[in-house]
Amino acid sequence: MIQPGYSMKMGNERVSSCPLAHVTVDTYEGFEALSWMLTFTGDGTTRISELWDCDVELPLARPLSRVPGCRYHDGSTKIVAMKGCDGYGYDGREGEGYNTSSALSAQEFRLYSDFIDIGGHREYACAGGRSSDGTMPFFEINQGDEGYFVCVGWTGGWKAVFTRTESGVRVQAGLKQTGFVLDEGETVRTARILILAYHQGSDDGAVRFRRLITRHFNILGRVGFCAYESWGGLTSDTITQRLRAIQAHGIRCDMSWLDAGWHGDNPVPSTGNFDPEWAKYTGDWRINLHAHPDGLQDVRDASEAAGMGMMLWFEPERVVASVPDVKAHPQWYLEWPDADKGNPYRNVILNLGNPEALENLYETLCGHIERLRLKVYRQDFNTDPEKVWAAADEGNVGITQIRHINNLYRLWDRLRERFPGLIIDDCASGGRRIDIEALTRAVPFFRSDYQCVYDFDPNVTQAQHVNLSRYLPAHGANCKIVNDTYAARSSYSACWGVAMWAIMRQQMPEENMAWLRERTDEYREIAPFYMGDFYNLGSATCDDTAWAVYEYTLDGEALVLSFRREHSPMDRAVIQLKGLEKGVRYRAVCRDSGEEIPVDEEGRMTLAMDRPYLSRIIRISPCTVGSDK
Repeated sequence: MIQPGYSMKMGNERVSSCPLAHVTVDTYEGFEALSWMLTFTGDGTTRISELWDCDVELPLARPLSRVPGCRYHDGSTKIVAMKGCDGYGYDGREGEGYNTSSALSAQEFRLYSDFIDIGGHREYACAGGRSSDGTMPFFEINQGDEGYFVCVGWTGGWKAVFTRTESGVRVQAGLKQTGFVLDEGETVRTARILILAYHQGSDDGAVRFRRLITRHFNILGRVGFCAYESWGGLTSDTITQRLRAIQAHGIRCDMSWLDAGWHGDNPVPSTGNFDPEWAKYTGDWRINLHAHPDGLQDVRDASEAAGMGMMLWFEPERVVASVPDVKAHPQWYLEWPDADKGNPYRNVILNLGNPEALENLYETLCGHIERLRLKVYRQDFNTDPEKVWAAADEGNVGITQIRHINNLYRLWDRLRERFPGLIIDDCASGGRRIDIEALTRAVPFFRSDYQCVYDFDPNVTQAQHVNLSRYLPAHGANCKIVNDTYAARSSYSACWGVAMWAIMRQQMPEENMAWLRERTDEYREIAPFYMGDFYNLGSATCDDTAWAVYEYTLDGEALVLSFRREHSPMDRAVIQLKGLEKGVRYRAVCRDSGEEIPVDEEGRMTLAMDRPYLSRIIRISPCTVGSDK
């Protein structure tokens, strides 16, 4: 059985229990899994340092010895890690600062293995103070059929160390840097640790782990949502005209998503996200009456008339120093240690650890949610806060980040308590705050800022989707390419953004409207499957000569999405379906052609596509009683 364990230094002594710490343990029925979290109550004098929220040894049989110079094998111990979003790739396009590099983005969420022999260890950490920047806080320890999944639930900076011992793997994980003294009576929590054990192979373990996340760390429930994007800097007249056209053409989305640019006293029209002027008003959450004289109420009404709830973008933690609140309340904000304080457009960080700053943000957001009847609150965070937090610690190491992240959780929890059913979209430069604590409160609707690119490579999107979906059901992508079914399907996820008519220069003639209606109808039909079990049956990399094929199973049925990439020489592929009941005969029907595809008794079927850059959706159902098929 998995047992919770932690360690720290109190003064100069390393201890495995602490009178200031309370351990909360959760178990999960039907899973060999356990999570725990430490809560500290300060006494004003005791310093907690070198804290490991997790310090346990997970048992494994002695590994097979590796022959020097030869490959590792299934009997060896390995740590499977996942890359997070990595850097800001700039490949010569407009809009430096967005990750526009296909080569870099194709590596996001890639799985890789580090083997460890007895006595060896591997260390991992996120970058910059956001939990999935650089490295994801999700790990697998594997040795043959046996293994564990280990998660660090902290939406700030974390680290993890895995050491192979004679009898297992020692796991140490927690906040990246600690050496803090809490005020007397002050209570904070640190990282949640989640561990799941498996015994029937890595793929089976991954299915079980994803089910655990789906049931216990997922705010979306059974079905995600589809959102139609409008750039917030467009005028209300333009946005409402487009919403009425969407409605008239029978295009059905769940949310009307208004992205950045709607805020501040900006007199300059903003036509799209690569226009730099709107960003100078980040942190000024007054509605821009130059573009929206009715305070967005007309946009709200047009959205609701089209059957959509409102979804609105904010970025409350990174603020431009020239906005009114910074001038009125400088004590609420933190500066970079090397800041050019003569630059009015420099970034500062809202210190959520300041109770007045937290309360002001909460009331500001509540006002917008109530007035506009928001269904989705989209919270972005486009900077690395680690250096700012560290500079503010003044020797009380880690305390600024701890208070900030604790109050981030309190903010999200209070919003969801006050507005039941509110969905929080946790966008942080696209997918840089994905961890189990964030997932219980928010969904990464933008898993990567690569989606800001207007001519994205669909194969990159497929690779990101396949790897992340092995572990997590609830994440999203969008599509800005019109009349390209291959690209649209490549971006389908539990949440899907319709961004083909979001900015001023994008146009939607009748043929585009008809195509978009087909795609939104198709997406809404298949969307429930994205919360089912997931199996990758094809390529997990951005290889343009391969096929990407992945399968979802839900309630006894399966859905297969298949893509023959643009340079694939193969016109057919034999796939082995997984996750279906043995001894049951199945009927597979291609959604595109209506053609029935034979499924043999072993669950194999042959997919054919007569040209590259083609996609197919196949629905697999049990044959009805008495059917010969």
